[in-house]
Amino acid sequence: LSYLKTLFGCPLFTMTVSPERGKKITHETINRMGSIYWHCIAGQTVFPVQMAYKFKIPLIIWGAHQGVDQVGMFSHLDEVEMTRKYRKEHDLMGYEAEDLVDVGALTETDLQNYLYPHDKELEAVGIRGIYLNNYIRWDSKAQHEKMIEMYGYESSIQQRTFDTYNDVDCYHYSGLHDLIKYLKWGYGKVSDHATREIRLKRMTRSEGIDIVKKYALHEPHDTDLFCNWIGINKNEFLEILNNFRSSTIRSKENTHWEFNDNVQNHQSDAGVNKNALEKVEECSFILSSKRTEQAEINKYTLIGRGWI
Repeated sequence: LSYLKTLFGCPLFTMTVSPERGKKITHETINRMGSIYWHCIAGQTVFPVQMAYKFKIPLIIWGAHQGVDQVGMFSHLDEVEMTRKYRKEHDLMGYEAEDLVDVGALTETDLQNYLYPHDKELEAVGIRGIYLNNYIRWDSKAQHEKMIEMYGYESSIQQRTFDTYNDVDCYHYSGLHDLIKYLKWGYGKVSDHATREIRLKRMTRSEGIDIVKKYALHEPHDTDLFCNWIGINKNEFLEILNNFRSSTIRSKENTHWEFNDNVQNHQSDAGVNKNALEKVEECSFILSSKRTEQAEINKYTLIGRGWI
């Protein structure tokens, strides 16, 4: 901690939840909401708030709001703040930690690290959470390339998207986790990233659809790793996920799921070019030389890099 104080000028606090407790929670969230990542998202969005209450810190500055950065759900002009309501509805798929207590085998002790402070506790300290990308232009591609230039940030080929910068620290986020998103909602990270690049005028709509076609059906290679860790048969796991597919997006014909419709069917619709944004630069991502090859990963580490 003293080294970090010297390096950054402030204390740095981290928390690691018991892997067995994380596994126990993940068993429940797979069955309840088809999610392998609820515990990660719930933890990273609540720990700063818990610490702010503990140390009486009224202002939390978060980095990027994903609804602004990737999907364009909001503009920076909306000045969105971090709230319990937004976190529950969008990040946590409608489930607070309290909603999982006594569900299956989970107890309040299991979920203690995920409990959001009460509104009266937030009010007592005056805690508010703002997003940095409401105040500075947020371009994650340009920012990552600055980190490559200044600090040697190492990028990596991703399984299901062309973006070699985001989520390189995680085994599953752009792999199995993204496949689950695609199975449930009909689109994955590659659509998010293409949408961002179109909005920032580095890619045309037609190019975006082409690149979505390229990556959307990629089968991730980390499914067995996860299933072995969680202790579930792969076919059983995939069958559970089928229960969470949106019926408004896909229909099941015999044993196959087919899209009712898809943006790929509308690449050349009449009038789309009339309102298209003009592309002003090429969209190219740097692949750092140290990470051109991925090592075979056959087990997890408690705190580890996303590659070896």
